Amino acid sequence: MKRLFKICNLKVLYSVSGLLCLLVVIGLFAGPVFGGDTPLIEHFDLVESFPGQLQLGDTGAPVVLTEYSDFRCFFCQRFGVETFPEIFREYILTGKLLFQFRFFPVGGEQSVELAKLGICLDQQDKFWQFKTLFMERFYQNRPSELSSELQVVLDEIDYQAEQLDSCRESLATDYFLRETVAEAREKAVRSTPTVFINQTKVVGARPFEEFQEIIEQQLDLH
Repeated sequence: MKRLFKICNLKVLYSVSGLLCLLVVIGLFAGPVFGGDTPLIEHFDLVESFPGQLQLGDTGAPVVLTEYSDFRCFFCQRFGVETFPEIFREYILTGKLLFQFRFFPVGGEQSVELAKLGICLDQQDKFWQFKTLFMERFYQNRPSELSSELQVVLDEIDYQAEQLDSCRESLATDYFLRETVAEAREKAVRSTPTVFINQTKVVGARPFEEFQEIIEQQLDLH
């Protein structure tokens, strides 16, 4: 199902049935979250992901949203739980926006370790599931103990433990994270979450409507 949305797009060009295909896909997400009680993580297969690149969506999309984030940051968790699902439904799913996630750990050693964990889970194409489950759990419950709660989240996804541990200890992962942090500093990122919508910078966990206004402005330019 990875390419379902793109397949529908191709069919739209040639037949009415293609349009119906597209409407069915979008209709799955007509509920307040995603079709009633269906979890967000069950819908990531509807769009392209790129293991090792922390990207989700169509690389040909006219709008690129890049989020610099720290998993330990409360406002990053708020963005992930309250705003990201709306962006996913309205813009990523419909092929209008490519979402890029970039770690910018500002909360100390735990933030750095969580960043490495996320990078390595992305190598196994498990990042988006992990990110969603982690942020939902920690945003809602605010647990004081990280390790035990983190393991609860990891137990919900199917990952290769040995591969994950090896990746977390590798110099390549450390280098990747350092390069990401350097990139953020070049863009004058000082806090999290900081979001770039094409070249427009937005700081903080703003309401979805504020992001929507900027995204629509960018779409109008294309």
